[in-house]
Amino acid sequence: KTESGFHIFLRVPADYGVPVPSESDVAYQSFWRECSRDDVPPIAQQRMLHILAKHQGSARQSSWRDPEGVDICRRTDKAATAGLGMLLEELHSLNDEARAQRFAELAYALSDCGSARDGGDLGDSEVDDPDSEVEGTVSRLSVWSLSDIVKTESGFHIFLRVPADYGV
Repeated sequence: KTESGFHIFLRVPADYGVPVPSESDVAYQSFWRECSRDDVPPIAQQRMLHILAKHQGSARQSSWRDPEGVDICRRTDKAATAGLGMLLEELHSLNDEARAQRFAELAYALSDCGSARDGGDLGDSEVDDPDSEVEGTVSRLSVWSLSDIVKTESGFHIFLRVPADYGV
């Protein structure tokens, strides 16, 4: 999505030739007419819950939970990933809404992200940058699925995709 509208990109070889439809093309006209109907479903949104574990190697070693960074500066990346690994183990034993409920409780209690106050809920989002590590990971998750541990400059993360209409 950009200021000029919604786009879909497909990488093709440089020598790939695509016939350009004319505005008089029946399929072209039919497609856009169908998309103008009021009953066309919206583009799928993704709703994610998220837990962030900051550590001494994080770009910003403080959080809403630890404003001075006292605990974060002592937490090694090994400790952060081990802790998230234990959470994943517990969460994998649960299904669907029970998993989401427990994830939200754990986010509230443990996450270094401000979204913890909302049970880790990042809200509805669209994939903005499919090449980024986070977007690439979460865009492949099906509803109720957990990510593996994802490393960014902020720290280590785990994500749970929930239905777009899910309320924490």
